[in-house]
Amino acid sequence: MVKVEDIPESVPEMATLTAEKEELIQEFSRKVDELFKEKTPFYIARESTAEKRRIFGYKFLTARRWKVKNALDMVEKTVAFRAQHNMDDWKLFPCAFPLKGYDEGALCEMLKTIPGCDALFPREGVSEVDLCYRALQTSYVNVYHYWDKEGHPVLYDCCGRANVAQLLHDLARITPPGKSLGDVIVPYHTYMNEVQYYLIEYADQVSKQAGKHPIMGITVVMDMEGLSFKVVRRSFIQIVRAIFEVDQAYYPEVLHRLFILNAPRFFRMAYDFVKGSLDENTRRKLVISSDKRESLEILKRVIDEDKIPQELGGSCRCESGCLPRYVKPTTTEAASESGAGSSVASDEDVQKEDIHLKAGKEWSHAYALLEGEEVTWQFTVSKDAEVDFTAVFEPKTAGNSEETASVGNSVSSKKGSSTQKLKGGTEVAIETLKHEKLSTDVDTFKVTRTGTLTLTLSNKHSWMHGKQIDLRITHTKALE
Repeated sequence: MVKVEDIPESVPEMATLTAEKEELIQEFSRKVDELFKEKTPFYIARESTAEKRRIFGYKFLTARRWKVKNALDMVEKTVAFRAQHNMDDWKLFPCAFPLKGYDEGALCEMLKTIPGCDALFPREGVSEVDLCYRALQTSYVNVYHYWDKEGHPVLYDCCGRANVAQLLHDLARITPPGKSLGDVIVPYHTYMNEVQYYLIEYADQVSKQAGKHPIMGITVVMDMEGLSFKVVRRSFIQIVRAIFEVDQAYYPEVLHRLFILNAPRFFRMAYDFVKGSLDENTRRKLVISSDKRESLEILKRVIDEDKIPQELGGSCRCESGCLPRYVKPTTTEAASESGAGSSVASDEDVQKEDIHLKAGKEWSHAYALLEGEEVTWQFTVSKDAEVDFTAVFEPKTAGNSEETASVGNSVSSKKGSSTQKLKGGTEVAIETLKHEKLSTDVDTFKVTRTGTLTLTLSNKHSWMHGKQIDLRITHTKALE
């Protein structure tokens, strides 16, 4: 049992710094300036005030046990990581996931006051982070919802309610050929971290305007109710490890406090085993409870009841739920969200297959498409082997509305068009979009008129060796 009255309402972060540590922060800041005197990365330049630079130094030094050399090395690696992924050019808002209780318009107005941050919006279209959010949130709830009594943004992670099998299945569907689940989830988590940085900046500005102390991190509430060993799957653990490694390497001291509620016995036993190795700073941020009855009282100690989700016993009643799962929008909703008016909104259907193409065989699939839709295909043949890939499009005409031409007989040896006669003598122009021997390919076809797209992977040129193909096809549908 946790004594609720012993849980501090506030955990000060920089109020008790010694003169020695303040000097280390100054030394660190000077050496950062020397390190990047030729060109200051945006990641460092955005810490544009003396207070922000002090907090920046505090976080990196704390993460590396106040060793200036190690903290500088962490900064260098972080800058390199961001450059590798072009992160300073990312568009973040409107956010791919809900920020419950926050006004994104006001947040973006705040961003305009930070040099260079007006380039963070607007984010347009459906991107990989949108697809990943949808895949995750159908079976795993992970939502920013209001703030604690001190103003820290609160992230709710309902890992105990996760359907891990469904989560892994949905992630696999959006994983590009030749990539791992981690290649999908890590960029999404990094995107979350970037949004989180500016959410903290916004909360900090609000706190200062109210005459309160700086906001430097987030409060995390992890609800483990329902958690069991069923989540201990190798692929899931690999994802969690990859996320943890990114946070440890590039996002120091973002966690203000962590409340783990409804912890199962096996988790408590594991924590008791390792807590002795945790430093005091980490231990004082952490509260663990296994008693469901006291969970609400713990939350009420640090979060106002009207900001606690209804699902966890609070009185908040957000529209569409405080801790929502992703629900596929209706046609009207999707069009409205896209601001489409009379134009076409989009919804996506992802097909992912592992194909074993035997010697002398082929795989073929036809897609009936409407004007404005598009199909993106990605495939990789294992061991850099090659297959004959063909993409042909047959427009729909009055003469072929009831039957489809045999496109296999009309493929030309290169990109172009051919014609074929249907019953009644009607000629149909069949466009060969691609016909090549390839080991990998990524391409998109956007439909300008209704018709049928046929994709074919052929191994007929090989009479001895089969081919293993990792295929992903995204069909972006037209929603009127």
